[in-house]
Amino acid sequence: GVPINFNDGSDTQVCNILGSYHDITLPACTENCDNSRKIVREFTLLDWCTNNLDVGVQIIHLKDLERPTILPFDRLSVSVDPWFCEIERYQLPLMNAMDNCTPAENLETIIIGPAGIDIVQEADGRFYAYNLPKGEHAFSYYAVDCCSNKSLVQPFFLEVYDGVKPVAVTKQFTVVSLSE
Repeated sequence: GVPINFNDGSDTQVCNILGSYHDITLPACTENCDNSRKIVREFTLLDWCTNNLDVGVQIIHLKDLERPTILPFDRLSVSVDPWFCEIERYQLPLMNAMDNCTPAENLETIIIGPAGIDIVQEADGRFYAYNLPKGEHAFSYYAVDCCSNKSLVQPFFLEVYDGVKPVAVTKQFTVVSLSE
């Protein structure tokens, strides 16, 4: 800190008091959360007239308290796999999120799917849903910043439908017509 002289020379009854401080900065959340920190400030005040020395400690807590936000998703419709009546593996969309302190690429993603649907984050960092049957499915997305502030839920809706045209299976030399 920089020394501070509390006597501007206008009051002759007050002796010179000098002050100084020293800061120790500590992480307030996680090690990589640069915008949130705790500062332990130690003040030292010296009265030159009395040689009295006072030391005080102040803790300053700068912490992100705002939750991240996620932009809405488009509703999507996807057909089942041709040989199954479900989608065996579906790559879920990336969330478009922002936060006032944590860069978007450092936000943690949490996705909760419908009961019975497995959601896996694979080695590529993307989330995949497995064995999605026909019907409408709602996935709940959350973003969490480095100070553990969790966004409000942002739903992603996926409709799985049977868009596979029928395939005729017949005995040899049998003619079958499929019309729409």
